[in-house]
Amino acid sequence: MHPALSGTAPLRLILVLLAMVSLAGCTLVGTPPAEPPAPTVAEGASIGDGMAGAEADAATARLLDEAERLLADGDGEGALARTREIQTRYPSAQGSARSLLLEARAHGQLGDFGDGLRAAEEFLRLAEPERDPVDEARLVIAELRIDGDLGGGVEALFELPDVLDENVRERGLERARALSREMDDPLLRQLLAEAPRHPWLLPVFQAELAERRMLIGDRDSALELVASARALDPATRELERLRAVEEDEVDAREGLIGTLGAVLSLEGSPSLRGLSEQIRDGIEVALLEDGVRGAVQLAREEDGGVGAASTRALESLHASRPFGVVGPVSPVGFREAARSGGTNVPMISPTSDLPPNAREGIYSLTGVDPEAARALARLAVAQGYRSVSVLHARSPGEEAEMRWFSEALSAEGGRVVQTLSYPEGANDFRNQIAQVERERPQALVVLAAPGDLPVLAAQLAFLGEDLDDEIPILGNSAWASDQTLSNLPTSQTNGILSVAPHAGEGYGPRWDRFVSGYEGHFRRTLRDPVPALGYDAALLLIEGARLGGGSAPDDVIRGMRRIEGFEGATGTFSVRDGRLVRAHFPVRLRNGARVALTN
Repeated sequence: MHPALSGTAPLRLILVLLAMVSLAGCTLVGTPPAEPPAPTVAEGASIGDGMAGAEADAATARLLDEAERLLADGDGEGALARTREIQTRYPSAQGSARSLLLEARAHGQLGDFGDGLRAAEEFLRLAEPERDPVDEARLVIAELRIDGDLGGGVEALFELPDVLDENVRERGLERARALSREMDDPLLRQLLAEAPRHPWLLPVFQAELAERRMLIGDRDSALELVASARALDPATRELERLRAVEEDEVDAREGLIGTLGAVLSLEGSPSLRGLSEQIRDGIEVALLEDGVRGAVQLAREEDGGVGAASTRALESLHASRPFGVVGPVSPVGFREAARSGGTNVPMISPTSDLPPNAREGIYSLTGVDPEAARALARLAVAQGYRSVSVLHARSPGEEAEMRWFSEALSAEGGRVVQTLSYPEGANDFRNQIAQVERERPQALVVLAAPGDLPVLAAQLAFLGEDLDDEIPILGNSAWASDQTLSNLPTSQTNGILSVAPHAGEGYGPRWDRFVSGYEGHFRRTLRDPVPALGYDAALLLIEGARLGGGSAPDDVIRGMRRIEGFEGATGTFSVRDGRLVRAHFPVRLRNGARVALTN
């Protein structure tokens, strides 16, 4: 038993012991130990020559310690004041050169990157590698160049030694990770092509691009990047990212929407292969859009352009649980997939006409658009043409267009006084033109299949010479297409009234943005509008998921019903009666161009 508890110890001894226990308790319970004192001497080089003495050395060590703590608290001004005091009062003290490194960090915190860079470079000039943190200085130089957009920042980062202090290494890794996330794909690819094979920095950028390629369905490229990174010395976090790519466990990032499917024909006929490549590229640009990038993963399946294979491709996509599918590309594949009863996943074919009696959730970006016929009817009435003759091809598309036009014209107070038709592919329109001239309507509306226009337009111009003056011609949207305007002489199209999804340059309100994104990403000139169809199809399905509030097929279909005035690269889209339609605007054809009608 302790003497203090024996009952026999002198009272003074008991009080002394109790006081000692009480004081010890104050240290052990509730009160943190005091911070260790600052070192009395700082290691490292001096700014000036000569000996400063013990007092100056101690003051310098204290000021360096204070500056470090102020930087940690975000007080760059306070830290800067301490470093300047060292440089002014104690330049010859041991370790005074370190004030330059702290000054560089303080300038960086305050946004004075040029001043910070000069201080860091001066520190490196004076530093003694055996005693000074030169590796940290190299990292600070890289950070200042990157943050201040001074140039050479990435190069400076890659100049860090392979082996260095663990804390500096981790800071370098975090900087590389942040930098890789900010880079667009072309810049990232350029870096990987030109950067030295730094053992633990390069894998950061390789892992980033590998994840991105996997997210857009380019598994082969992703795995090549993984193999290249594994051949180096990736950090633990990068090893985990590489493993996730290998095992197809890359998750879409912030703002998760889900997986977008695509059924392409990259192994089909040369024409289908080229079409599929263009659609694939357009989808890729869509998935790199702000607000989309990293939130959607692409799962691709191949159908080779064979109808039955399209159904199997859709079945294979089920495992990825896509919220929507772009494709199939081929008409036969789209028809087969559209009537497949095994799925209710919404599909948009960018290139194939809508099959008859398609279920809800099946959409097309091509083919005859009911909104074009309705806009043409409104244009006729706006021009004062309430009694019109209609000449149309005997094809499903133009017959549907005739029905939509007639209904819209009647709703506007007009009427069709004469309906004439011709077999698709006809090359003699003399009889129909003569009948129009005998009827003398207020206007002739020509609903032509695109392939019929070269012959039909030539005969209208030659045989119906008085039509332009006495019986004006209104043409469907096929007349206003780029293909028609570039292939037909202007004498055959000048003055014709028509409708188009977009007047002037480009194909839609988002066209310029798409072109910029495409050319910036692929580093090549866009020479064909087809990729924009893949771009629009992908963004429309993503918009459906957003409006529907979820990535389940029923959510997306519900969201698609709500699409109204969505601005795409190839038009302004809405969903009407279960169909994707484009807004159409009145134009007059003049000198091979579409001129918007303002009245």
